Amino acid sequence: LIYKNNFQFGTLFFIIMQLLMIIRHFSFQSLLATSFSNKIKPIIVGLLIFFCVVSFLFANISKHKLLLSIIIYAVLLIMSCIAAWYSTYNKIFTSTQSQYIFIAMVLFFLCDLTVLMPIVFPENNIAMFARAVTGIFYSPCLLLLTLSAHKNV
Repeated sequence: LIYKNNFQFGTLFFIIMQLLMIIRHFSFQSLLATSFSNKIKPIIVGLLIFFCVVSFLFANISKHKLLLSIIIYAVLLIMSCIAAWYSTYNKIFTSTQSQYIFIAMVLFFLCDLTVLMPIVFPENNIAMFARAVTGIFYSPCLLLLTLSAHKNV
């Protein structure tokens, strides 16, 4: 969908997928079981990243027709990364599974940056190269998420 420039449907699809990832990785019980510093650190980092991304977007594509969709997706992606961090405290996942989940979501974030670059800088060769290497992040991300479903890891 992204390579075919069908961003509206692609964004909707990935918004739904991030919602499912948040549901899969987050547990309120795990949040209650963590110390305050372990609760707040990922939220602070997530907020800083979000404000950097939004500032970057407004500085470069404030009039783009997909800006609102991109911001909604960015919120969900960062929430998904935070939920992946909290999966460490979720009793459903082993330590290895939680590591796979968190690394996968960081790779997912990097993958989505490579997708965003040509939208922000459509005539830039570096941005187009970034789009070409999207699979470098996306393929290992999917592999790690798949491996995180196996209990014997």
